[in-house]
Amino acid sequence: MGKMNQKFMEEFGSGFTKDIEDFFDDDYHYEKWLEELGEINEKKVEEQVTDVLKTVHDPEIPVNIYELGLIYFIKVKKSLSGEGFFVNVVMTVTSPNCPAIESLPEEITYKVEKLDSVIKCDVEVTFDPPWDRSFMSEEAKLELGFL
Repeated sequence: MGKMNQKFMEEFGSGFTKDIEDFFDDDYHYEKWLEELGEINEKKVEEQVTDVLKTVHDPEIPVNIYELGLIYFIKVKKSLSGEGFFVNVVMTVTSPNCPAIESLPEEITYKVEKLDSVIKCDVEVTFDPPWDRSFMSEEAKLELGFL
């Protein structure tokens, strides 16, 4: 019996023999039920990773890397054992000559791997597509005086 089915049985009793996935009509209600049980899932981990990324700043620009638009993708995958998650962050920097090209991925890895649910975080730096100001959030543009 899977971990989800076990939690389901604990919640509703062993008289239920239906698989948990068949019980819920849609993903929304399934996710809400998991949240109520305190079960962590990929979506929740992605939200936690996003919050962590908002604490990382480019040393030359007073805005966090998430709002700057340096983060292209956050991919979260549950481990086969179900005991944690693997995170892959795909990012860029403002310029190929950016002095933080090595320090930013190291800081991201360090901070994300401090999350209880994360087993490992890999950070990939790409220049495709190249970063430009249009990637910044409205908040970042406002803070930097571009609005």
